[in-house]
Amino acid sequence: MYYKLYSARIFEERVNEMFIRGMIHGTTHLSVGQEGLAVGAVSAIRRDDLMMSNHRGHSHCIAKDADVKKMMCELLGREPGFCKGMGGSMHIVDIQANNYGANGVIGPSVSIATGIALALKKDKRNKIIIRFLTRSIRLIRNTF
Repeated sequence: MYYKLYSARIFEERVNEMFIRGMIHGTTHLSVGQEGLAVGAVSAIRRDDLMMSNHRGHSHCIAKDADVKKMMCELLGREPGFCKGMGGSMHIVDIQANNYGANGVIGPSVSIATGIALALKKDKRNKIIIRFLTRSIRLIRNTF
């Protein structure tokens, strides 16, 4: 857990430096100071459980074992990124790791996560999805 906390902080500090230098186009929202929530929440779920992030989601992705090189490529708009460099900071998606990404607008992803939880229930899959809001987390149980 400490390694993930440390990795997330170093990643964010590097992203900040690159953003200030104009190397990252568009915008980015750092999660400095929120690493503990991300790492603690993700370490409490199983590897095959699902996660949805938010606009400050870099720490969430790192906690879910995302490849930081692919993350950085995504932020820099490069093809090796998770979304071929087209998603940017707020839209890192890694379906293979059960990271269903984020949405730049906070509200809509709550209903998306709820729909995923309903699908998990209907498919009788013994999994959960966690959804990070701005500075909190909501566990959406598949108990409909």
